[in-house]
Amino acid sequence: MIFRIANIPAKRAVISACISVALTLLVGCGGFVSVGRTDGKPLIEASTSPELVQEAANYGDWIIPDGTKVLLAKRAGERIDRYLLVLEATPEQLASMLAMSNFEQPLEIFTPPMPPRFEHIAGPDLNSSPRISRAEERYTSRSNEHMERSVYVDERTPTLRIVHLDFLGS
Repeated sequence: MIFRIANIPAKRAVISACISVALTLLVGCGGFVSVGRTDGKPLIEASTSPELVQEAANYGDWIIPDGTKVLLAKRAGERIDRYLLVLEATPEQLASMLAMSNFEQPLEIFTPPMPPRFEHIAGPDLNSSPRISRAEERYTSRSNEHMERSVYVDERTPTLRIVHLDFLGS
């Protein structure tokens, strides 16, 4: 049976109601659609919450030394996990972080432009940095997650490093 609604405002009201119902069912009354994720976490989340920072660090088997400032952590990805972390550290904290996290690739001087996969989520624009260094490695975590760990270091001043971490599952 087909219903015809001749009144235009009534048509808009019916369409609006149908869209509202559909969105409510899809999103679950304010939750997130979790396509490809089975853990109920949102596909994309960015914050400095200790829980998200710890989740990102755990995923990448990354150790964040005491006194290191977290600028932002981000979870992204549907079928492949990806975590981004931006940290503010001293050169000593950076060296400690790399060693404790078993990151064995040497940092090399890098000249922009940034690669297409790089996502800037916090901190100063890297194009304004006096010096950038970077390294990448294939890594298998303690929980047997295969990933690529990328480290970009913005050597902003002699005592300040903005560390951009990218843990991309494979």
